[in-house]
Amino acid sequence: SVGFKKSAPSPQPKAGFMANLNKQPTEEFSPSPVKDLKVGIRVLHASFGRGIIQEIEGVWPNSRAIIVFEAVGKKLILLKFAKLKIVE
Repeated sequence: SVGFKKSAPSPQPKAGFMANLNKQPTEEFSPSPVKDLKVGIRVLHASFGRGIIQEIEGVWPNSRAIIVFEAVGKKLILLKFAKLKIVE
């Protein structure tokens, strides 16, 4: 008789990756006003973690920032959606 091999289970995404997709800011995470964001300021993003603003370009509501995050590297983010908290 012909047997069928069981296929290996499909790889599952890392728990941290999936957790970040649906992560909502907690009660403790209240974003700073966009007008307070400046180049060189350290910020916290709910999913990407801590980072430093490298550049801000454009005019509200289309202003964007290039931020280098410790965990995920450089990101270009539209500020009206970013929800960044200024940290010391």
